[in-house]
Amino acid sequence: PRQTRPRSWEGVGAMARLLLLVALGTVLMAACTTAENHLERIEDLDLTNEVDGIAFPYVDARAGNCVVSQVHINIVTRVRDFKVDFLNMASIGQRIDPNQLVWQKIRDTFFSCMDAIVDRRVMAAPGGDAGEFLLALKVFEELTGYQLRQRHVSAYLKAFLEKTAKEAFFTHTTQVALQNLKTSCGVESLDVLNPPVSLVRTLWDQVILPENVGCRHLKYLLERPAEYGVRLELTQMLIRAFYMIMWNKEHPQFTTAASKLTFLVSDEPQPAAEGTSGAPPTGTRGLVNVLTGPHCLSEGLAPTIAPKLDANSDSIYVTHYDAVQVLRRDLARFFTLLVRDHFSALNEVAMLSRMNVVGRHHLQKSVKYLTTSIPIYSVTFI
Repeated sequence: PRQTRPRSWEGVGAMARLLLLVALGTVLMAACTTAENHLERIEDLDLTNEVDGIAFPYVDARAGNCVVSQVHINIVTRVRDFKVDFLNMASIGQRIDPNQLVWQKIRDTFFSCMDAIVDRRVMAAPGGDAGEFLLALKVFEELTGYQLRQRHVSAYLKAFLEKTAKEAFFTHTTQVALQNLKTSCGVESLDVLNPPVSLVRTLWDQVILPENVGCRHLKYLLERPAEYGVRLELTQMLIRAFYMIMWNKEHPQFTTAASKLTFLVSDEPQPAAEGTSGAPPTGTRGLVNVLTGPHCLSEGLAPTIAPKLDANSDSIYVTHYDAVQVLRRDLARFFTLLVRDHFSALNEVAMLSRMNVVGRHHLQKSVKYLTTSIPIYSVTFI
C-alpha cells in the first residue's frame, strides 16, 4: 500500500481535565430458570478472601506531564478500488480537534467495542471491556492448563466488577442483532433488560448465537474460534455471564456488579460506498488506530475519540492500541491475586505479556474482517 508523509500540528497545549463517562444502560441474562439457581452456583465459590487484598493503582486527576506538542496522522493502508480516501485528513482532524479533545483516566473509563457506532467520545478496543475480559480468560486457561466452567466465569466477572475502579464495563449490540434475538425468541416486544422468567431458558440458548450478537469482534470469535485460538465455549460462557449478572441486578449480592454493566444498542455499521457526483463516500469510512505518547500513558491518560460526530455524520471504527494495555495490566493483576491460593505459579508479568501477544493477534484478525473495503489510519499523539 502507498504511504503518505505524516501531518503534524504544533502547539496543541495542555490537555483538558479528565471527565467521567456516565454509564449508559446495561443488559445481561440469567443462567438457568431462576435467580436463586444462579446464586447457588456462584456462592459455592468462596472468592471473598481471595479478592479483598486487590488494590488498583490510581492516577492523580491532574494532567501532569501529559502535554502534546504534535499529532501525526498516517494512512496505513488504502483501498485500491477507490480514487479518494474515504476519510480524509480534515475529517480525522475534526475528531481530534485540540480545542475539543477530551483526555480520560484509562483505569476509570470503559472501553467501547471498536465497531460500536456511537456519537460520543470513547476509548475503544476489539470487543471493548468484554473482549478484553475474554482475552484474560483465554490466557488464564492457557497458562494454568485449567479449563474454566460457567460458574467460574460468572464468579470471576462478578468479582472484577465489584473490585475495579472502572466507571462502567461495556458491551454492545446492534439494532439488527437485537431484532434477530427478538425474532428467534418469538417475542417482538421483548425487553432484553428485564425479560420474563418464562423466557430465560430460551434466551440462555439464543444470546450466544452469532446472528444475535451485535459486537463484531465477539461475533467473529463465535464464528471462527479456531482462527482466534479461543474455545467456543469460553466465549459463550462470558456472554452468558454478562447477561446473568444483569438479570440478577435486583438481588443484593449482584447489585454492585450489575451497576457497572453498560449495554448499548448502536447503529448498524454500513458498508462504505464511493460518493457520486463528487459527493463524499457514505457509511463507515475508515478505521483509526489511536496511539498515545509514553509521557501521557505514564500519567494514565488517553484521548477519547467519537466514532460519529453527530447522529447524521459519517462514522469510523476506533481502537486504542496502547491504552488498552493498562486495562490488561489490571486484569492480569486481578487474576493472579484472585486465584493465588489455587494457582500460585500464575505470574502477573507473564500473563500480561501473553495477553499483549494474543491481543495483537485478535486485533489483526478482527481488523482484517472489518476493513475489507475501507482504509486504515493511525493517529499518534507526541
